Amino acid sequence: MQAKLLGAVGALLATAFLAGPAAAADKTKIDFWFGNSGDIAKRVQEQCDRFNQSQADYEVVCTSQGSYDASLQNTIAAFRAGKQPTIAQVSDAGTLDIMLSGAYYPANKLMSDMGYTVDWKDYFSGISVYYATSKGEMYSFPFNSSTALLYWNKDAFAKIGKDHAPATWKEAGEDLKALKDAGYACPLGFDISNNEVWQYIEQFEAVNGEAIATKKNGFEGLDAELVFNKNPLLVSYIKDLKSWYDNKLVVIKNKAVGQTFVEAFAAGDCQVILTSVGDHGNVGRTAKQGMNWDVAMLPTYGDASRHSSYVGGEYLKKQGFYDKAPYAGRELAIQSLTASPADDAAPHGIRLGGLLQVRTEIANGLQAIFVNNADVQASLDSAAERGNTLLRRFQQTYKNVQLP
Repeated sequence: MQAKLLGAVGALLATAFLAGPAAAADKTKIDFWFGNSGDIAKRVQEQCDRFNQSQADYEVVCTSQGSYDASLQNTIAAFRAGKQPTIAQVSDAGTLDIMLSGAYYPANKLMSDMGYTVDWKDYFSGISVYYATSKGEMYSFPFNSSTALLYWNKDAFAKIGKDHAPATWKEAGEDLKALKDAGYACPLGFDISNNEVWQYIEQFEAVNGEAIATKKNGFEGLDAELVFNKNPLLVSYIKDLKSWYDNKLVVIKNKAVGQTFVEAFAAGDCQVILTSVGDHGNVGRTAKQGMNWDVAMLPTYGDASRHSSYVGGEYLKKQGFYDKAPYAGRELAIQSLTASPADDAAPHGIRLGGLLQVRTEIANGLQAIFVNNADVQASLDSAAERGNTLLRRFQQTYKNVQLP
């Protein structure tokens, strides 16, 4: 009989406690697979080392899988082979896949069975909603989380007479043109691969209070359907991006062209990017000497009021944690996640089965638009149709299953 994933989840990354600790010498071995890479992976390893050095009964073996997607897929494959880790980190995008799998030990049940009383309301609500049931039962432990922010080069903006980042996409378009006219070859750097579309589709819908799918983005049923392609604001926004791309105000930056958009921003080659607050530390450490930069919340579109962004510390703020480098600016992630009240009618998060595959179809749609000059509306419609096919397949897999 296969051991279950001992189950936890962690914001923008979910930690699924998967299973079976094996004895190693005098210590109980606990395998922990996680999706972080780069500098954040080093911080995770430091946590593991501190725990191992703090006692002699357990040894946590922490292994990066390279990415959140890989962590989920490798965990599923390992479980099927009966070789799963004790704990696995799974991103928010994989929550429903794990939640309905029956392959893990729910966090709230684990704590209760072990005799621990946890006040789950202590978790930040803007994060916990991604890993809880409709009744607020925590099926996993939020481990780390992030949301998207706009990074801007203050020196470049000063040259066009600006001392603040754009608050709307109309203002952003004007700023990008001014930067181009001022001689900057890459006013905004971006990527439209399946790992990055969440910033340009999901986060756009979030901050503008629009749904990406029916049934409150899937939280109310497996029969949810993608509707992002029917949002006039999003369609207009993608048309704007394409127009800016054609006029070289927006430039694709990824490994295929030799430089990612984060690397391009840190080098001063691109003056604006949209990326996770998780890249804040990376930019801080790699930014070219003397470069002045900052972060801002994502712009809204048209007359739309600002709503909370999605997950990719007020106590920390009171303690002055965000007052100086390297943490100054990261408080904007908290402000972005709490931009609208918890009872706001707009969806709070996304709970769709096979979301990683859905993102791939959306990325394919954007590739058709930007690389192949395909019609914007037709490409978004086609992407939504392909995504809905995936959702129906997931629904059929869990036929007659009610969302917890």
